[in-house]
Amino acid sequence: MNLVPPQDTILGLLRIDEVYFEHDGPKFFAVSSRSGRRYLALMVDEGDDWERYLYLPVSDERFNLIRSGGTNLKRAFSEPEDGLVFDVVADYSRGSSRLEHAAGADLPDELLPTERAVLDLPTETQRAFQPERLAEKSGRERRTLLAIEVEPAGMLRTEIPLRSLSRIAGSLQDTVDALGQEEAGRPTPRGIIPNDVLRETELVFRGSQAASFVILAASGGQDNHLIESSILPNSCRRLVELLQQGSEPDRLRDLVGRYGVRVRAKYRALLESLVDEGSGVSAYIATGFGDTYQAGLKPNQVRANLNLLREVGQDVMAEHLERVNLVGVNLRTGSFELYDPVNSAKYSGYMEPEARDQISGLPTGFDHLYSADILVQQQLSNFSDEVTKTYRLIGIGAPYGATEEQEFFIQPLPPSKAADGPLEIEGGSAEW
Repeated sequence: MNLVPPQDTILGLLRIDEVYFEHDGPKFFAVSSRSGRRYLALMVDEGDDWERYLYLPVSDERFNLIRSGGTNLKRAFSEPEDGLVFDVVADYSRGSSRLEHAAGADLPDELLPTERAVLDLPTETQRAFQPERLAEKSGRERRTLLAIEVEPAGMLRTEIPLRSLSRIAGSLQDTVDALGQEEAGRPTPRGIIPNDVLRETELVFRGSQAASFVILAASGGQDNHLIESSILPNSCRRLVELLQQGSEPDRLRDLVGRYGVRVRAKYRALLESLVDEGSGVSAYIATGFGDTYQAGLKPNQVRANLNLLREVGQDVMAEHLERVNLVGVNLRTGSFELYDPVNSAKYSGYMEPEARDQISGLPTGFDHLYSADILVQQQLSNFSDEVTKTYRLIGIGAPYGATEEQEFFIQPLPPSKAADGPLEIEGGSAEW
């Protein structure tokens, strides 16, 4: 009889689903019973002819949390959902298993993993996305459905920060609106997009599914019309076309060159939101007319497409700044603010990924001077003809001609400071 996992206890007939560590057999693994009950099993002691395991009963939600590193293993076993774990001894001399209940809170530390022990596995925590189902639903509802798949760097669960989701989704809607104005044949470089176009291009959030993270949206501007117009489906088709041409720089340059400044600006903002998350993107479109489209870009292609868009037109310019102060930086949101004391000018916005690495650990405040490279981008108003500027930091370092003493702040921290890891200043001035 197989004793690992046991087959002769109240746990039921168990099968191993995943093994996380093995040495002469599985020592840390997940099992489930025929009735669907799931356990995490961990060997905690052994002798010449016996092995002792803790079997932790887990719900699907708790299992996904533990599997993806949302909580450490010590906490998982010491704070079970029902308060109890099963203490099982596989006795090979007798060919049987002995089982007892144990309160997780009463388990001694010598039986528990350390605080640093975690699983760290990509885990789908929502229903898996199936493109064919999108077409089926679109056909039944007679409306356009859109699925956008993203995969932010470091994502282990089917979750995304709300701040990031808001930025990506907002940029997506703005891009579709701008493409809709082109589709309607009335493109304008700035100002208000006519309400009849916005009504037709409006998307509503339908939920999310797993793959990496899939945003589900649907046409929301049909009002009382049984059949939607062609503006939204064709706008989405134009979006897919932009993605499809992303692997062909010359074709993409020709395509975006046919569009006005509004489309370029909004699509550029969408690509920037993806670059800042380290994500690629895939789009799946199913229209109420029965058409389906899909295309995608890998993270490096997103970055290359963004660079190409910055070269097209005159709405993005590079600028070098000398002897500016770093007023503040928030590494979590990827935002910064610089101040030029000579010209009394402020520059704030988002940072390129490389700039995040360069800026981490730099002291803020008016006692420190830096040189910086930024992109100055035209920002179009959605309500008037006003054109403002946004800034994006692409690099930061010591000022040109700085002396060795002036460069002290970009050297490695002394051991007393570096012991706790690099200093990251989020939103404010700091001194050491």
